[in-house]
Amino acid sequence: MRGSGLAFAIGVLGGAAGVILGTLRMPALVRSVGLDVRRAAGTNLVVGFLLGVAGFATYAAGVGVEWSVLAAGLAGAIPGGWLGARATGRLPESVLRLALGAVLVLVGAAFAVQAVL
Repeated sequence: MRGSGLAFAIGVLGGAAGVILGTLRMPALVRSVGLDVRRAAGTNLVVGFLLGVAGFATYAAGVGVEWSVLAAGLAGAIPGGWLGARATGRLPESVLRLALGAVLVLVGAAFAVQAVL
């Protein structure tokens, strides 16, 4: 049950914003819960999948889904996710932590720039 309060807050924010927020969940799993990056990645993906199914059902029933965009996104995301998962098992923990940190900085900067523009 460690981290469930933080997970709840991330889930509420993600559901309201229409994003799964794996970028917030990953550091929470690593820093707050204490998982190594490999286990955190796997756990994050399963949680993200289940949240995605729940969010998809809610949005598809009420707001709607742009099916052509969904299909195009999945065409690239599925093979990319498969390759990324295979790479995670082969890379050292230090490399994964560095990559995670770099992605978080880039995503944070992109959100900040969009908010200002």
